[in-house]
Amino acid sequence: MPGSQHILSFLLLIPVAGAVFLALVPRLGKNSVRIGALAVTLLTFLASLLLLSGFDSSSAEMQFVEKLPWISAGNLMISFHVGIDGISLWLVILTTFLMPLSVLGSWSINRNLKSYMVLML
Repeated sequence: MPGSQHILSFLLLIPVAGAVFLALVPRLGKNSVRIGALAVTLLTFLASLLLLSGFDSSSAEMQFVEKLPWISAGNLMISFHVGIDGISLWLVILTTFLMPLSVLGSWSINRNLKSYMVLML
């Protein structure tokens, strides 16, 4: 598990990696796609719970902040910058909680299932 300073990047990376895996692996059966998408969303939810243990509710500042330079060409100074505050903490938890429920709710989809699950992730 990554350090707490990189947990937000990890939360973004899990669904992206799962979607790429599902998209690139040929001949996955429908049950494998469903279970794979569910496993990815459950892993993301469990990882998001780590935010609760490291969050300092007495501080009003952004926490778990990550800022990495991305593109610096000429006058462009583009960077990757994420962080959460007290409200966005609960929105992240809520989103990661609802995703496994959404995957379970779409269990009956049969047409274009692989594309659907990749886009859900």
